[in-house]
This record gives sequence, C-alpha cells and structure tokens, in this order.
Amino acid sequence: MKCIVYRSERKEGYYLYVECGTRISDLPAELTGKLGTLKQIMMLDLDRKICLQQVSAEKLREVLAGQHYYLFIQSPEVIEKIITEKLLKLKN
Repeated sequence: MKCIVYRSERKEGYYLYVECGTRISDLPAELTGKLGTLKQIMMLDLDRKICLQQVSAEKLREVLAGQHYYLFIQSPEVIEKIITEKLLKLKN
C-alpha cells in the first residue's frame, strides 16, 4: 500500500496521509475546508519496512484501508518550535 503525505498550508503542523488512488476531492469537505491548500511533501510505500515517529506503519495501513486518509497533528510544543523558527528566519 502506498500513500501520499500532504502538509496543510493553513494549519501549521497538520499532515494528511492519503491512500494512493484517493483524490483530495473524495475526502470529507469539512476536513479539506479546515486544512485549506494541501502541499504534497512525499510518497510512502507502507509495504516496505519503514519507521514512522507519529504512527506505526501497520496502524496507518489499517486506517487508510478503512477511511482512505489519516490526519496527523503535531504536538503543540513542536508547532510552537516550527513557528518560532519561521519567525526567526523572517527577522534575518
């Protein structure tokens, strides 16, 4: 099973894993509306031995097989760090 990982341009730290073959337009409008523009950042082959920090590959395959997407939200601490780093880059 392969999936595409998207990053929300509107919501910092929000990542959407979508089963290959599933179109963004097929996902719930409420979900895509909240996330805004999605930027594809990578493709994963979940049948290969991979290590994900956020969720196990087995759990991700299970969720994708059922609802065809998985929403991952970074912890508030990580989001704060990302925003701080972006602000520092803007100042320089």
